[in-house]
Amino acid sequence: MPRIASLVDLMNPSPRGNSCFIWRLPNELIGHIATLLPRCSLLALTQACQLLREIAAPHYFALLGFNTPQSSYLSLDDNGCEALLVWRRTEAFVVPRSLYFSVSRTTTNYHLYALRTFFESLPGRKVVPRVHLLLYSGPDKPTESFLHLLECIRGSGCKELICLGLPWGEGLRTCRGEGTPVCNTELQFLELSSSLFFTPLSIAFTLSTLRSAPLVSLRLTNTGLTAVQWTSFLKDLRLRSLRSLGVDVTCPVRSLVEFLSRHQVETLTFISVTASRSPPSRSPLRRTCPVTSLSSLTRLEGSPSHILSLLHYAYIPGTLEYLGIQLGASSLTDCFLSDVLSGRSSCTGFTGE
Repeated sequence: MPRIASLVDLMNPSPRGNSCFIWRLPNELIGHIATLLPRCSLLALTQACQLLREIAAPHYFALLGFNTPQSSYLSLDDNGCEALLVWRRTEAFVVPRSLYFSVSRTTTNYHLYALRTFFESLPGRKVVPRVHLLLYSGPDKPTESFLHLLECIRGSGCKELICLGLPWGEGLRTCRGEGTPVCNTELQFLELSSSLFFTPLSIAFTLSTLRSAPLVSLRLTNTGLTAVQWTSFLKDLRLRSLRSLGVDVTCPVRSLVEFLSRHQVETLTFISVTASRSPPSRSPLRRTCPVTSLSSLTRLEGSPSHILSLLHYAYIPGTLEYLGIQLGASSLTDCFLSDVLSGRSSCTGFTGE
């Protein structure tokens, strides 16, 4: 490893007799001294000047358990957020292509603020294209700091935002968001898998994002929404660029078909993320209500019962190219599978999973 230029060389200090003794020490010795310092002192050292930051940063990162990424992938925890702002100012910094942040019950507003500051500090047009927030361990409810971080990521130029978590609560009492502001965002792929995004505090962010982003792909699961709330949520949405949609099986199929009729969705997936009651089986041969043509749909995937329920309300006029069947314990005993296979002539390709 090449020796870092000395402080004397870089700073051109006054004659040696009048300078601070530390400037006369070899950089290797300063680095050894840094290994003996506690974390708070190392942080202060990284803030003194550029050269001391380059010397002290690796030791600071080691105490935090932060590994500088060797590729375009960056994984963060709480300590990583603290190290992030120092790494951002080192010569080794590169903008990651993918950032994964695991939120825990020990994550504080300070950690969220540090991550938000990182996104705001990125120079010029440099952005992190893909951001993944892992919310399995927290937070229990959204906070203002959490929402400010989400808004910062949304407006940073990020193309893909994936938030994975659990259905923490009951979600909303109502799910209407008239008057939600338009925001500037370039998001094209969005996955929200947590009821954190469907609370009274966070619903404005969710609706504003959906109504403003040029979304091509959208996945909504673990929302905590009831059938009535799903219907209200989908009723006024207009996503002009949407081509791929994934929803959990709690979404009422009739409301979903009405939503699909206003869009050019090509891929539809029913996602079983938690145990839930299957909808009533609806045979396409016994329709009792007007059907809606879904002429843009080319790929359909889900359990046999949900596919049959979709075909009760919708007609796919020979455009379906892929049918993915997710088999469960009841698929054969309830005769759902045979009913679905009886209509497979509309598929030019077929697969069962």
